[in-house]
Amino acid sequence: MTIDEKSLETPVMVAKHTEFETKYRVDPATLTEFKQIADKLPNLKKFIYVEGPDTYYTNEHITKKLEAFGDTLSEKNKEAFLAVLEETVGAFPPFMRYRRPSHGLDGDRKELTTKYKQSGSKNNIQREEKNIRVDKVDEDTIMKFVSDLGYKLNFSIWKTCHIYNFDDATIVFYSVYDTTNGGKASKVDTFVEIEVDEESISTKTEKEAWEIIEKYEKLLETVGLSARSRLRKSLFEMYKRDVK
Repeated sequence: MTIDEKSLETPVMVAKHTEFETKYRVDPATLTEFKQIADKLPNLKKFIYVEGPDTYYTNEHITKKLEAFGDTLSEKNKEAFLAVLEETVGAFPPFMRYRRPSHGLDGDRKELTTKYKQSGSKNNIQREEKNIRVDKVDEDTIMKFVSDLGYKLNFSIWKTCHIYNFDDATIVFYSVYDTTNGGKASKVDTFVEIEVDEESISTKTEKEAWEIIEKYEKLLETVGLSARSRLRKSLFEMYKRDVK
């Protein structure tokens, strides 16, 4: 292929429903500095303060039982069985998250979310994400719906979030603690996230998305953000309980 032919190639756009996001662990004492920087940035569309529970449900208990059954089969049958397992249960999202803010400026927004890590990915920067609003659905129906799909409670966390929505991205400073066993905040983790605007992500190339991430990393460098400090693990991977 010649140089001229390469220049005529159609650019590959980021797929719809992609969450293009980076996460960083930061010192909680940097909140004020973060807000002073964010408040002065141009093109701010909206600021939201919100706190409340995120509850995660997994179907790993089903997979574990089926894998245990597979171990009782002959090697040939086990291989065929695991292939079918991968195409069926394995095709389901690894978790469902139910978000129900308790306090703040986000109204009565309630949401069910699924996320997939992209095939072969070693990090969580690009994941397929789908969000379903369930504001007007009662809690009992939501929980039965999650259960009917085969998901069980794995863990819950409480998040306190300072969210800044800009034209091209959302930046968030938030604190998290595990509420699975009683809710006492014995250990609080603090993070900053940069997420490329989800409504326009499919109009951008990966290079353009990275340029947005790098722009905000530079602006928030004094808070502790850099390419080297990007985290590989998601909150799900950090807080997930092992299922036996």
